[in-house]
Formats: sequence, structure tokens, C-alpha cells
Amino acid sequence: MDYMHHEAEKHKLQGNIFFNRQQYEEAIKEYTTAIIKNSKNIVYFTNRALCYIRLKEFEEAITDCKRAIEIDKLSLKGNYLLGQAITESSNSPARLTEAVQVLRIGEYNKYDENNNNSKH
Repeated sequence: MDYMHHEAEKHKLQGNIFFNRQQYEEAIKEYTTAIIKNSKNIVYFTNRALCYIRLKEFEEAITDCKRAIEIDKLSLKGNYLLGQAITESSNSPARLTEAVQVLRIGEYNKYDENNNNSKH
């Protein structure tokens, strides 16, 4: 693990401490620093998204979940949190339809991954 990845992990761990204390703003700062140091780790995005959901900042959560899914489309946590953020952000039929589509994509990805793994 190189220096930047190690530093990113330290910030993630500090973010986890703040999250467990329900200090979500402080946790967001730590996860953001982790993302700056390593923008390829989906855990940093999904952890920050969960903080945003707890703070009811759903658009920010949606953005982070979509970034996590861009990195790994099979991310169950990314897809789940995206569906949760979309559902909680609005009761509009369009948003609920989007949430259902996200859940279907997540199920398809999980099914596809299981089938591909069984072939190898």
C-alpha cells in the first residue's frame, strides 16, 4: 500500500469514529479527505453517502452513490444506498420509479455476477 492509500485509510478510520459518535459533519470531512487521497475506493464514497443520508442531504448522497457505482457497478452498498437516498429524497412518482430501476439494476448485477462466477 502506498503512502496516499495509507493516509486515505487513516482518514476513513477517523471518519468511522466520528460516524459512530453520530458526528456526521466531521465524518464527512474525513471521508472527503480520504477521497482526495484515493478516489478509487468506493467505501469512502458510500460511507460519506450514508452520512449525507443521516443528515437528510439526499442529493449529495445520490451523487456519492452514483460515483461509487461508476467505480464498481456491482456495489451492493452503493446501489442500496442510492435507492434509499432516492426514495427518501422525494415522494414524487419519477423519483420512486428511479429507485425501482436502481434496485432492478442492482439485482441484475448480482445475478449476472453469480452466473459469470459459476462459469469460471
